[in-house]
Amino acid sequence: MAAAVYASCRMGGVPRTLEELQQATGVRKKEIGKSYGILLRALGLKVPPSKPADYVSRFCSELGLGAEVQRQAMRILREIDDQDGSLSLSPVGTTAAAIYLASLACGERRPQKAVAKVAGVSEVTLRNRFRYVDELSLNLPGTPRGRAPKLPVAK
Repeated sequence: MAAAVYASCRMGGVPRTLEELQQATGVRKKEIGKSYGILLRALGLKVPPSKPADYVSRFCSELGLGAEVQRQAMRILREIDDQDGSLSLSPVGTTAAAIYLASLACGERRPQKAVAKVAGVSEVTLRNRFRYVDELSLNLPGTPRGRAPKLPVAK
């Protein structure tokens, strides 16, 4: 059932992460993913892969980030796609890195931990994706170069 919900969300243009479905259904992500693959093959469904841009609005909203951060994150994702259109990395992790970079550039900083949690990825994934985006040498004013800066976590 969870795999069918995941497929219908993807096909309806309302992508959800496996993490979100795991929380909603109590079924492990790995099990949902396996069942999703079996379901697609059995029914012969062709579901296009989700794109990082599909998640920007929702993640920014959950982080309480403004429209400027959302615009900047979309710009970052477009530049990533222009430089490496064959990007085979997780769209959720790529979105998290773009939002993190955009929040730094716009002065609306959010801790890595918060961005990673909203996206359902680890902080390590976020930092690795940040480094990957940095290696593409995007022309992003106001963003740090090199490794992802650790921000103090509010208690």
